[in-house]
Amino acid sequence: MTGQPRRVFNLDHNATTCVHPEVLESMRAYEGRGYANPSSQHQLGRRARQVLEDCRDQIVELLGADIGRGDHLVLTGGATEANNLAVRGLCLPGGAVVVSAVEHPSVLEPADRLSKSGHPVDVWPVLETGRVSLSTWPNVCNSPQLISLMFANHETGVLQPLDEIVNFVRSSGWSTRIHTDAAQAVGKYPVHFRDLDVDAMTISAHKFHGPVGVGGVVLRGGCVPTPIMFGGAQQRGVRPGTIPVAMVVGMRTALEWSLRHLEQRTSRMRALRDQLEWRLLQQFPHAVVHGSEPRLPNTLNISFVGLDRQSLLAALDLSGIACATGSACESGSSQPSPVLTAMGRTDSQVGSAIRFSLGGEMTDADLLEVVDRIVAVVTRQATELSPADP
Repeated sequence: MTGQPRRVFNLDHNATTCVHPEVLESMRAYEGRGYANPSSQHQLGRRARQVLEDCRDQIVELLGADIGRGDHLVLTGGATEANNLAVRGLCLPGGAVVVSAVEHPSVLEPADRLSKSGHPVDVWPVLETGRVSLSTWPNVCNSPQLISLMFANHETGVLQPLDEIVNFVRSSGWSTRIHTDAAQAVGKYPVHFRDLDVDAMTISAHKFHGPVGVGGVVLRGGCVPTPIMFGGAQQRGVRPGTIPVAMVVGMRTALEWSLRHLEQRTSRMRALRDQLEWRLLQQFPHAVVHGSEPRLPNTLNISFVGLDRQSLLAALDLSGIACATGSACESGSSQPSPVLTAMGRTDSQVGSAIRFSLGGEMTDADLLEVVDRIVAVVTRQATELSPADP
């Protein structure tokens, strides 16, 4: 007889989260009432359109935007498309752009394409903490047309000093638009669009227990990006294509659920993360944690110096620990982490870094089992590299 399959612990919640049962039920309930294209003019289409617009307004309000002042949400297929729309769509021909060195590839690569098409683009370096600083502000781009600075980093969880940067830009009198990629923050940290005083903010449903394949960019009133896709008049012509109403219903429900439980879950994730970090450092005092506070409550990026990240990842996977070496969007790349490299980490630290990102469902007993498995894998890998003398 075979034994029970070994339980797999998911410590890769920054890559995606499971769809919450309430979300699934809300989507099933909508589909069960019949479906139609929300752009259709018949009564079924109008009914779908009403559901869509109600959900859109609720999402905007839940995120702290102000419909009365013209704030609105352009729905997209996820954060990657939303970031592309914000970076490419909010920059007029020839306008200067500033992006931080630790942005997600869906910000850095569009910025690189803008550079190749003639836009002045500056990459803002970060300190060893993983945060930008006004002391390192790029001098080439005075009065940039667009600044894109993420809310929280996908690899380290480090939060950027958005309030300080926004205050600096606004007090400078520039007509600069500010975009923040908040895909990793929503559902794990308090996010209020109007309080941030930014012009555009990216979100993605599957990062806060909603369905994969829907996200958007929240836009301040009067801020209208140039389309980057063509072939339809939906969403004021900014983003053509049929909108999947059931998925938007799911995103609305996921956001409601996440915010309703935010304080409790945030506290729980931080306690779990801190315990994991403390126990691993107790076992491996030479391990290096990347990123200083403030950071997301669920994220731990740690290097077991001397080991190889890809070998570690594979061994942890075999032991039933799902984790990552960086962004899931770059999982096909064997290149070192651009985030840790930008933070000035050594080659050995970058080459041995693993990201653990927890959810709030893990129990204390689960955490102890996770620690035991990680310790066993790391110890075994270290022993294989440095076998005892015969």
